[in-house]
Amino acid sequence: MSAIQLSEPADLLRCTNGLSVLCLGNERLRVKDALAQGFVIAWQRLRGGPPIRIGRYDEPPDEIPILPEIDLSSVMPTNQQGCVSRLHAAIEWKDGKPMLRTYSKNSGTWIRRSGEIHKRLLQLHEYHTLQHGDMIQLGHPKSHFVRLRIQFLGTPTDNT
Repeated sequence: MSAIQLSEPADLLRCTNGLSVLCLGNERLRVKDALAQGFVIAWQRLRGGPPIRIGRYDEPPDEIPILPEIDLSSVMPTNQQGCVSRLHAAIEWKDGKPMLRTYSKNSGTWIRRSGEIHKRLLQLHEYHTLQHGDMIQLGHPKSHFVRLRIQFLGTPTDNT
């Protein structure tokens, strides 16, 4: 799977179920609009690379900026920027499985398994094994939030 930065609608993949997804190779992905409802991460990138950070980019005056690989800042209205932290969560390969780890102290990270009704709040620095169809919700559960759906295409042994 080649590295793609989302900047044009052509960078979106159309799945057979109608879901629009982003393709993330080794590049930082800045979501420029709300066209995508999820993203695809190459198994090779996940297994062989550093964690894929999810958050928002801003330039704090006194700190080194965080450049998340999945930057959600431009899909959130200005008054909702705080619902996603600069380093909110990360997807990484740990113990032979794809895992989500939460880093946000001020905004929640929720996960709901495919087919389940209720979502569960993850604790700070908690690891959670990701499965096909999981929904990740970043932010406050009753006000401002961003949702991401996890879809696995193929298996970790595929050349994807």
